[in-house]
Amino acid sequence: MSELRADTITASNGTSPVTLTKQSAAKAFVFYDQANNINRGSFGVSSITDSATGNFDIAVTNAFDDAYYAMTGTSGYVRVVFTNREDSNGLDTPNITTKGYGSTNFGTGTLIDMHSNCVVFHGDLA
Repeated sequence: MSELRADTITASNGTSPVTLTKQSAAKAFVFYDQANNINRGSFGVSSITDSATGNFDIAVTNAFDDAYYAMTGTSGYVRVVFTNREDSNGLDTPNITTKGYGSTNFGTGTLIDMHSNCVVFHGDLA
C-alpha cells in the first residue's frame, strides 16, 4: 500500500495551482441567523441583507457562468423558496424567502425570521 503526503501541490510549471478534474465543491455557503441578523459563517458571500420579515438577500462574491447553478437550503421547520434577480454588477443575487411553519406559526403560513438559515451554492464560476 502506498502513502502520499504533501504540504503543497503545484502544477508542473512550479507556480500554478493544480487543476482538479471530475470534482465538485460548494462555491458559496452561508449560515444566517435572520432573527438576530448575524452571519454565523459563510464562504463566497459578500453580503446578506435582511429585506423584510422572513426575507433576505444573499450577494455572492463571484458570478456564476450562467443562470443554471444549484442552490439548496434549510431553515429549521420551514420551506425555503428561491428566486433570482440580476444586480447592477451582473451577478445573480438570490432572494431567499423563508415561509414559516414553526411551532408558533404552524399552519398559518406567516413569514417569520428564523435563527437557522443555511444555503449552499453549486455551479461553475464565470
